[in-house]
Amino acid sequence: MPGWHRRTEELRESGTLNTIGIVEEQHPARARLFHQWQEMEWPLLVDAQNLLGVTVVPIHLLVDRHGVIQAIARDPDQLAGFLAGDVGSPQEPPPARIPDLAAMRERLSAMEAEGSGEGRGGGNARILARASRDVGDAEGLWGTATAAIDAYRRAIHFDATDARAHFRLGVAHLARDSRSDREAGDFAAAMASFSRALRLDPSNYIWRRRIQQYGPRLEKPYPFYDWVATASAEVRARGETPVPLDAPLTESERVDQKGGAASVAAIEHPDRDGKLPRDVDRFVRIEGAFVPAQVSEGDTV
Repeated sequence: MPGWHRRTEELRESGTLNTIGIVEEQHPARARLFHQWQEMEWPLLVDAQNLLGVTVVPIHLLVDRHGVIQAIARDPDQLAGFLAGDVGSPQEPPPARIPDLAAMRERLSAMEAEGSGEGRGGGNARILARASRDVGDAEGLWGTATAAIDAYRRAIHFDATDARAHFRLGVAHLARDSRSDREAGDFAAAMASFSRALRLDPSNYIWRRRIQQYGPRLEKPYPFYDWVATASAEVRARGETPVPLDAPLTESERVDQKGGAASVAAIEHPDRDGKLPRDVDRFVRIEGAFVPAQVSEGDTV
């Protein structure tokens, strides 16, 4: 994101390009601090529930003036062609509104009453699962974490294979864990829900990172929040007040991969059910070689 920010600065300042960021982050204040540190002045939205359904980041969408996505860009050099091309057909945007949560709950209760005779996992049960998840999504954005937790649990009751419901249940538990109305076991419940979601969709980068940020040092692919102290210090040095973190970093989030002996126990096959996609076209070739030492014991070097 910082690279795109710097390379598109002139386009934004001239009014040729508008930028909006959406981050897949549980805690919005952390994203706001990074935004402030990097002096990114464009709007920033947070999709903690992963409502966009993206499985990897970053993704750059080039949207024309009518709201039509024209391309998924991999490099800022693609902007020139996009800006010079056809802007697409006008589209009437849907009206923005906050849903009527009470009405959504009433409709769901009526649906459950009508479909109470069908067992878990059937066709009607999957419809109820989706409706319950929709209520959970709305409660998570405009209601309370507790109400979202209840709705996601109902979704999972009707369809235990709903990976998104499992993940968003974890988001709701983690959200409540950082608030005054937290309940004992919220954090553990969040981690268990994230793990169940990942078992159902092991290729999901977003869900895997959400677990790893709290996990053991050696399971982190990189330090997730090692920039926080530097960011706060540099923002203060500019004479600004850093964005306060609404959820302070836990000790597990502070650690990096340096130091410490690892005790590695035997583990079962990581993808016993074959859910991860395989590369079968041999894109990568690995060759091993052993180079023996040329100095024998007792030799003088």
